[in-house]
Amino acid sequence: MRRWWAGLALLLGGAACLTASYIFQDDSWPSGTLLEFGATFMLFAPLLMVQRRIEKRFDVVETTQEAIQNRQTEAAAELSALAEDVAQTKNEMRLTLEQLSDVVTKRMQEAKSRDKETFASVAAQPSLETIDRALQRAHQLKLITRSGCRVALFNEEMLSSNFYVRFVCDRVIERMEVEVQLYLEGRDGTALERYRWHGDTPAADVLVWLAEQVQGLGKYLAGVTFEPTVIFTGLRELLELAHRKAIGEDFHGFPGPIFQLCLPQWAVTESGIARIDGYYTVPGSRLEEMDWYEHIGSKGWADESSLYEVLESARALFIGGLLDNRPPF
Repeated sequence: MRRWWAGLALLLGGAACLTASYIFQDDSWPSGTLLEFGATFMLFAPLLMVQRRIEKRFDVVETTQEAIQNRQTEAAAELSALAEDVAQTKNEMRLTLEQLSDVVTKRMQEAKSRDKETFASVAAQPSLETIDRALQRAHQLKLITRSGCRVALFNEEMLSSNFYVRFVCDRVIERMEVEVQLYLEGRDGTALERYRWHGDTPAADVLVWLAEQVQGLGKYLAGVTFEPTVIFTGLRELLELAHRKAIGEDFHGFPGPIFQLCLPQWAVTESGIARIDGYYTVPGSRLEEMDWYEHIGSKGWADESSLYEVLESARALFIGGLLDNRPPF
């Protein structure tokens, strides 16, 4: 404020000097001196009056520059912290993926163990629930064909009998009722009798029905005792073998959904026949092309009884239409 008043005084003084210079213009020296002083006062008066304002503007500029520098420093610190956060996040993601892999592996192992128990229970604790659960899981894993799977009623000493029991899982969705259908059938899949297993029917009733049907057909062989429980042990063997191959525990790989085992060496699959102790398959569409029994039987590793059973069964099933002999798409 004082500088403003001082500037105003200089301005007034300059104006007075200029006025006096005009008055004494006839006298050159006083007039010239007053003119110079008046001009000087008039020149510096405004500078003195606005000096503080200019200084304030400089202060504002300095403050702004300082703020910019501080912000740049803060931004650099934030970028550094962000870089550290990104690196830490990457490490956490890598750890999370590793943990996820461990979780998946653990769950897969648990699922394999549960499946093994499920398939073992077919023979250990045969019931409608255990059979249904095993067949449902086998279908889910594509271990058996869409037509189900079957087991031979007699051992290799009674192959001429050519009778089988086929298991088909069927749920009545409307009533949420569990049902398993058992077909007593010939080699070509022709159904001779059918049993609908549902409700609270125990496994013993199913085996009694089966024994009576076989006896009624007159298929007991003299001197040989028929064991109906063979259908459960045979089913367990089929499901366990298919499961081992599907999960990679069998060195020879999975031949596809299995319909019938012809132990010890062959299986009828959804698409043909396959060796289960090695690598050899014949598509169903080629079973009539040549004498496969002679061709394969001439090889040193072939089991004759197993080969005969699989070829006879496969031809009958594919010709009869129970299995599809068209090549897969």
